[in-house]
Amino acid sequence: MSDQRRPRSIAERARAPHHAEVPSPHLQLEWRRLVPTDLDQLTSLIKEAEEADGALIDSVTDVIVDLVVRDERIGVDTLGGFDRVGIMRAYGAVHLWPEGDVANVVFYGAVDPSWGGRGIGRALLAWQEGRARQMLSRVSGSGPARLSAYVEDVAADRRRLYVAAGFSQEMAYLRVRRDLAAPIPEPDFPEGIVVRHASEVSEASVLECHGRASGEAWGEGPPTALAWHRRWGEYKPEWSFVAIDPAQGKDHVIGYVLARVQLQAWSKGKRTEASIHRLGVDPAYRRRGIGRALVTRALKAFAESG
Repeated sequence: MSDQRRPRSIAERARAPHHAEVPSPHLQLEWRRLVPTDLDQLTSLIKEAEEADGALIDSVTDVIVDLVVRDERIGVDTLGGFDRVGIMRAYGAVHLWPEGDVANVVFYGAVDPSWGGRGIGRALLAWQEGRARQMLSRVSGSGPARLSAYVEDVAADRRRLYVAAGFSQEMAYLRVRRDLAAPIPEPDFPEGIVVRHASEVSEASVLECHGRASGEAWGEGPPTALAWHRRWGEYKPEWSFVAIDPAQGKDHVIGYVLARVQLQAWSKGKRTEASIHRLGVDPAYRRRGIGRALVTRALKAFAESG
């Protein structure tokens, strides 16, 4: 007889509470689930919180909008805190990502900077953790699971909040910049590989390549078709390119660089930016310079557009 212990299931490890406690009324806010009519206030709140943090990364607004308006509510929950005249002063959201091998619940949230220091952030985070554990308790299997959030390094208060709640850094993302006035090398694609504007192929074909390219990446996994479609309209056709291997089909995408206007100015100054939002190469075609060539092709398009 084996004395090997049975692996504990995700549901067992989640230790889900019977009830996820909504923040207390003493915080002077009324709490309810967010609905599409809240989106204008939500966008404004996120922008104010990012500006207070000195944020330079892209807003998470598009992700939250996707969660608020989506019809399918399994694995998604939101909570907004409104003052007595109906102004949103805080929000929290949790999303169980269904893709990938890890059961990953992602946290999003913000508090109006003028309402900081009242304990709202701690109360929201406690609700998020309770809801996240409830979501994990319904996940089958005994594989890895985690609770995760994305916090800028300049957002010191928010980082301290998560650390105090037991979170630790697992991965860091960096934003790097290049002055387009400096010389840009010529894109050098391997022989037989064709480069085209991304608008000349279907968005589904690029999503398929993105799924292959990001399959081993840490994080949320490939986006849903809905989330991908929302982003697709933001990319500038003249700045976004795909690499094609005609030997596999006239629209067989094996690499992509997708770019858009960066609306947030660098360091809150007056400089305008173009942003490479997504870059990827099919694993079967890596180490041939395709990614580098796609980046330089996009840089040339940025410079040519002024």
